[in-house]
Amino acid sequence: MPAGLPTVGPEVARLAERMLSEPLMPWQRHVANVAGAVAEPATDGRPLQYRYRTVVLRVPRRAGKTFLMLATLLHRAGQYPRRRCWYTAQDRTHASRLFREDWSPMLDAPRLHPFVRTRLAAGSETITVRKQRSTIAVFSPGPRAIHSADADTVVVDEAWSFTDARGRELEQGIRPAQSLVTRTAQLWIVSAGGDHDSTWLHGYLERYRTSPDDSTAVFDYSAASDADIDDPDVLRATHPAIGHTVRLETIWDDRETMTRAEWARAYLAVSTHAPAATAPAYDGAAFAALADQSLITEGRPAAVAFEVSHDRSGVAVVAGVPMPDGRAAVELVKIAPMHTAAAYLADLRKRHRAILRADAHGPTAPLVDELRRRGTTVDVLTNAGAYAAVTALADGITSGAVVHNGDPALTDAVASAQRRRVGDSWTIARGDMNAAVGMAAAVAYDAARVPSRPLVLVR
Repeated sequence: MPAGLPTVGPEVARLAERMLSEPLMPWQRHVANVAGAVAEPATDGRPLQYRYRTVVLRVPRRAGKTFLMLATLLHRAGQYPRRRCWYTAQDRTHASRLFREDWSPMLDAPRLHPFVRTRLAAGSETITVRKQRSTIAVFSPGPRAIHSADADTVVVDEAWSFTDARGRELEQGIRPAQSLVTRTAQLWIVSAGGDHDSTWLHGYLERYRTSPDDSTAVFDYSAASDADIDDPDVLRATHPAIGHTVRLETIWDDRETMTRAEWARAYLAVSTHAPAATAPAYDGAAFAALADQSLITEGRPAAVAFEVSHDRSGVAVVAGVPMPDGRAAVELVKIAPMHTAAAYLADLRKRHRAILRADAHGPTAPLVDELRRRGTTVDVLTNAGAYAAVTALADGITSGAVVHNGDPALTDAVASAQRRRVGDSWTIARGDMNAAVGMAAAVAYDAARVPSRPLVLVR
């Protein structure tokens, strides 16, 4: 932090001690002071301007980052009237879990009730700072994150789970929402150690190392890449909460229940750069064996799912059809060119009352937006819904609840789909057209298990 700049860090520290009954540790106080550096003080009714627009923090687990994030968000929300602050993680499920299990108990003390109100209803978890009528809310990470809403401070936790493509898409949803509060707006990117797929986090760290950005503050509490992770002194020197809120022996004992690499990622914030182990998303041989060349789906109720390939070369359109014997058929309807996909899907919806469904994240999001601008209804899956859909198809293949007509393009796509871990869940790794077909097949199958209303499958 440039010498002489004032900071709101002490305000964050006072709030943590007085409202949350816990003083900040030295490392937390340092982050609060630097991240809270003020470039221009408040004048003539204008709010102050923060020195840093982006804050990147890599710190080991159990170091107290969750507490620091809550104290920071409460401070920012209480700083000025009607501020809207936001929090997310690798998906909304994990963000909601932290809100309920970690933050809510901290705010449940009777003495805090006059100052904050907590709403725990699923899907609308919110902390309201009563005096300022400002809010802290959970949101689902995606390219349309906090779309059409203002945003002041936004925290993206577990940033290791985002590839560079997903991270940039998320920023495309966040940055415009901060455009009306640019003086106090900050994006916090917070994480433990990453892995081969953590390219968004690693990109920020590497760019700052080679070309520091005056608008970005980076805090890296990780062990050196060449450090001996089997040396307790390395752990003691790296983990900033040891001696304050955790004991070295406690963390060291966790090595017995974790792999060496996972322990290092968690407690030394070491990023592993070896390619993540890949695994097929589906049993391709079992799916191929479920083919029925005599399958007839024409005229039966169906659900239609679509997915844009990551390289935007086309759109996979797959139908899910409930069959009389209780199975659900999946059928590749079309690979639509990008320039005609919106018109094709809009016509499908209008002329045939087709219910369109999509995992509207990543490259599919702009197509969903275009369809909605045309007045076309699209049922959109949440992240959790998308994860459930790919799991449902995997289970359906194993149990024989899926049937298809043996289309080679479909069987090849299902066989080649690869898993991508997302926290405790998994989904299909985005990539070529085969991956798009595999994802659309999952969404279509999931919809066909409980069809919403009749519609006609068309070509």
